[in-house]
Amino acid sequence: MKIGLRSALGIGGGAGNFLLQLAQEIKRAQCAEIVGSYNPFQDIGLYSSVHRGLPWIPYILRLDGVYFDKEETEGSNQALNRPIYKSINKASGIIFQSEFCKELFESHYGPITKPNIVILNGANLQQKQINAQKKAGVRQGEIRRIICAAKWRKHKRLRSIIEAVRQLNKTGEYELIVLGEVGAAEENDSFITYVGEVPHASISQYLEKANLFLHLCWLDSCPNAVVEAITHGLPVVCSNQGGTPEIVRATNAGFISECDAPVDYSGLVDLYNPPSPDINKVVSSVKNVFEQYDSILNKMDFTQVDIALTTQKYLSFCQQVIDSLHNKTYSNDKL
Repeated sequence: MKIGLRSALGIGGGAGNFLLQLAQEIKRAQCAEIVGSYNPFQDIGLYSSVHRGLPWIPYILRLDGVYFDKEETEGSNQALNRPIYKSINKASGIIFQSEFCKELFESHYGPITKPNIVILNGANLQQKQINAQKKAGVRQGEIRRIICAAKWRKHKRLRSIIEAVRQLNKTGEYELIVLGEVGAAEENDSFITYVGEVPHASISQYLEKANLFLHLCWLDSCPNAVVEAITHGLPVVCSNQGGTPEIVRATNAGFISECDAPVDYSGLVDLYNPPSPDINKVVSSVKNVFEQYDSILNKMDFTQVDIALTTQKYLSFCQQVIDSLHNKTYSNDKL
């Protein structure tokens, strides 16, 4: 099977990092061949959100999120969604990154009737770091390092993360490490270290030193930062909205904080003016993780976000779509 894949260097961000690891795992396992997206000798293409390849080659579309911001902060929702919807129309199959992602798309685009599947993102398991974390644990009186990472925008809710750690510091010693460019510093408390933009290859050195990953993004589909944290052996505390809880639930990787009210995302939402989570509930969830730290680490199921398993699921779906196309062609020929 030859899969056409656009260079991850041209995509960037979480999607680019994921597709790069996917391509590397396919090559490592020698279970398929990766070719360029404009190579005419491919069985099927694989694209993130928008098709950018040869028009006559069938392709699978990997969907992340849809534009549904009421204030249209990044531009017209209709204009931004148009190439995504056009790509969906012509795709031979769809991969959603979470059940939330599928529900979000179908509430805006409409029902997806073509072959589709939900596959959580994956990353390379950092077994050395995982074992070190399990052995070390978190001892009483030690500084507890909380880390967060994102392409920081309002709905990523960095200020809420900072406020939660500020509240935690009333009862203990906590540090907060912030990965990703934030522009002007949100707050300048002494417990915060702003690292800025970090190359993907260097993220491990920060995750290795942390004790917990805190993710309070509002309505995230399947954040790669959370997946990377779990594959490094880090427990996670996340909001109960969006697709992130599906990752934490599948991996037994921490606590889903009931800090947010239900959201009707079938219409437009004020994405860049998100509600504040219940900080007390976030604080309680973080404390619960540290109180049960060793138990959580021992119960974490890393295989659910192992890029090897994710790759198997992707290839299996690719083959199913190819087979269905061949069967359809055969049936038409018979007619």
